[in-house]
Amino acid sequence: MPRLRPIVVAVFLLGVPTAVHAAPTAAARAHKERADGLAKRDVRAAERAYQDAVKADPTYFEAFMGLGQMQFAQGRYADAAASFKEARAVNPRSESALYNLAYALRKAGRHVEAMEHYRLYVERKPNDPDGFYGLAEAEQAAGFGKEAAAHYRRYVALEKRASEKAWVERARERAQALEREFAAVPSLEDALEKRNAPAPAEEADEDDGEVYARPATPPPPPPDDKARSAAFRLALDEGDTHLARGAYAAAHAAYHSALAADPTSVEVHHRLGVAYAMAGDTKGAALAFARAQQLLEHPEDTTEVDLSPPPVTSSRWLPPLTAPAAPRPATEDPTQVLSAANQAYNKGVTKLREKDYTGALKEFDLVLQLKPDHTLCHVARGTALVALQRPQDAVVSYQQALRHDPSLSAPLFGMAEAYRAMGDRDRARDHYARYLGSQGADKDNAIALRAARYYADLSQQP
Repeated sequence: MPRLRPIVVAVFLLGVPTAVHAAPTAAARAHKERADGLAKRDVRAAERAYQDAVKADPTYFEAFMGLGQMQFAQGRYADAAASFKEARAVNPRSESALYNLAYALRKAGRHVEAMEHYRLYVERKPNDPDGFYGLAEAEQAAGFGKEAAAHYRRYVALEKRASEKAWVERARERAQALEREFAAVPSLEDALEKRNAPAPAEEADEDDGEVYARPATPPPPPPDDKARSAAFRLALDEGDTHLARGAYAAAHAAYHSALAADPTSVEVHHRLGVAYAMAGDTKGAALAFARAQQLLEHPEDTTEVDLSPPPVTSSRWLPPLTAPAAPRPATEDPTQVLSAANQAYNKGVTKLREKDYTGALKEFDLVLQLKPDHTLCHVARGTALVALQRPQDAVVSYQQALRHDPSLSAPLFGMAEAYRAMGDRDRARDHYARYLGSQGADKDNAIALRAARYYADLSQQP
């Protein structure tokens, strides 16, 4: 049965890994001892004590492990993964921390990342059945059925503990089900060979002095939807496998094979963009994300994406207002209202560039009192709010900007920054990708490069 590998003395399973850090401070040790005593009866209080311990000594491996265990026990798997990652940073040789990190990532639903850490673990501990069971579960959840079946089989072969008979039977049943599922699916090579097979050679024959062409064999039928679907699925799975292992060139090739089977797949264009971004090819990533966005919005559009943003003249992405907004009601002078709004907006932009974020926010609030539909002001206001560490409010401002003008790109980057500030890496990564795939007139090459870099960084973080 897969289980955490704690090193708290009271529930110790594996043994303390070789220490590579200095002895903890007396204060940190006292906090940890208090936490150990609380662990079995009050996990929240124990968590707070472990947090005190790591604050007192940021290199206290055992305290980070205990903190992760308490967070895991409360179902806060993402927090637990972060704590186990800190433990690994202190002691990279710890197999317990590596296993627990993989387990927490899997429970948090981050299956591809979990796979990477499980693979490292089973390389170090090739005879530990729990590592192979966890790896198989992560692979199955991520859609890597063949690999999962093989690792369930490996678990069955390794697990000899009498107490684990039910888990062995479960693993055997899952392996059998996955093997049946994939038994009828042709290999990627066979499916692609069938689809790409050239027409058979023709031979000449003579009949009553007239030469005509006759096929040497009956013409092959066109590839059916089932074969094409199998080729697509297998190529996509192969690309995902290479991507998870960091083999980006192989992932590119596999995803292009999937696109040969289905050129309109938004999913594959998006994953191809991920592969390019993680390999550092920001142009390729931008093209792939743009094509995914194009297909998402216009599935029937088969034209190639043309990414031709205006040349970069500065690093700014909040241009001053140049076009007038809609007039105010007739009871007010629209010219005076627009003039006052523009003046306040430009003052706000100036203060924003001077890093006077509070002053900028006041000006932007004044603009929106005069012109609630001032789109660029909503964007600029969001930027000020991010700088003031109010990312939730920033998201609302960016959403307002998109409501008034859905064609803008800048709010997507701003929302990505806000979500990153909140620690919501999945939404941040999604919005960086949306910015890269957008084609708004306000899109900036320098910002696109930053978005691609941040996207790649977030994709590589556990």
